[in-house]
Amino acid sequence: MVAAKHPTDGNVYIYSRDYELSSFGFFYKNTIKESFKFLCRESVPLLPYGTRHTVVHEDQFTVHVLVSEKQQLAVFTFCDSSYPRRIAFKACDEVLELFESKVGEDWIKHASDENIDIGISSFLKKYKDPKMSDALTKAQGKADDIKIILHENIRKLLERGENLEKLVDKSKDLSEQSKLFFKQTKKMNKSCCNIF
Repeated sequence: MVAAKHPTDGNVYIYSRDYELSSFGFFYKNTIKESFKFLCRESVPLLPYGTRHTVVHEDQFTVHVLVSEKQQLAVFTFCDSSYPRRIAFKACDEVLELFESKVGEDWIKHASDENIDIGISSFLKKYKDPKMSDALTKAQGKADDIKIILHENIRKLLERGENLEKLVDKSKDLSEQSKLFFKQTKKMNKSCCNIF
C-alpha cells in the first residue's frame, strides 16, 4: 500500500494498493482492508522522512513502513509475524522505487484515494514465499537441508560403528591384540571430535 500526505490540503490519501487476503475468511476481508487504510491515514503524518518502522500487532501481524527521503510518501507492508523483516523492507524498497519512477510527482495532482496501477500484485506474488524471493534466504534453506542430511549420515555412521564393534567382539579369527587395537582407535576417535 502506498500512501502520502498531500502537500496542499494535509490529508493522507492512498495512491496505490493491493491485497492478498486468501488466508482470511470472506466476512473479515473488508474489515481488514479498512483497518489497513485507517493505520495508513493515521501514521503517515507522524513519520519522519527517510525512516523505516516495524510494528508488531498482538504477536500475529507485522506492519513494515518505509518513508521516502524526499517527501511524505510511505509504503506499507502488512504480513504475519513470521515473515522476515529484511525481505519485507526489500519489497518496500522496490515498490517505492517503482512508484517514484512510474508516477513521480504526478501523485500530487490527486487529492483523493486512487489506485494507480504500478504492479503491486506482481510484488505480492514475487514476495509471497520469502524463501523464493531472496538469494540469502534460499542459500540458508539449502544450508539447513544439507545440515540435516549431514547429521543423518553421521548418525548412521555411528550406528554402523557400534555394529562393527559387536562383530569384532564376536570374531574368533582376530587375535586379542587386534581387538585391543580396534577398541583403542575407537576411543581415540571419540575423544578427538565431539558431535553436537
